[in-house]
Amino acid sequence: VTFINNNMSFSVWAAQTFNNSYAEIDIIPAYSFGNFTTTIYDYYNPVPGADNNYFSFSGENNRHSGEIAIGYNGQGIVPLKVMTGTFMYGDKNPETKKAFYSTYIEMAYPFAVKMVDIELHAGFTPAKGYYAESFSFVNTGVVLKTDVKLSSYLKMPFMFSGLYNPDTSKAFFIFGIGISKI
Repeated sequence: VTFINNNMSFSVWAAQTFNNSYAEIDIIPAYSFGNFTTTIYDYYNPVPGADNNYFSFSGENNRHSGEIAIGYNGQGIVPLKVMTGTFMYGDKNPETKKAFYSTYIEMAYPFAVKMVDIELHAGFTPAKGYYAESFSFVNTGVVLKTDVKLSSYLKMPFMFSGLYNPDTSKAFFIFGIGISKI
């Protein structure tokens, strides 16, 4: 769910596996200025069967991690998009207990074919951390988006993503649907 007012947005995102092996709740405020967007992510990942408290932000029971990201939405002849994000808390090396400061960098090329917006992207991590054991491409894929007009003031956005992680050799498919004001 995302609320947008001028240059500010506030999102809440949640996921739960069918077998209860994973859950996530994310709080995501963002601010856009010109072609740039700054985003703060708070990821909450409760551990199945453990003592979980959403409001615990320290110690062994902390299930939060936080990331700061900045993105550039290119315009003109080469509309290349670039985003980089770095974990600032909750991302610890299990051996040293010190912060990894895991970083993710993604480049994307958006274009449209008829009524479908398409985005090809590739993302990598420059060093050992949360995403991989060393420099590695960890996200490649395509995103397809389109809107279906429901009325003069409502539309239904559709999204499909096909993603592949070359580092782990795993593929993922994501489908999204919503309702939005025109």
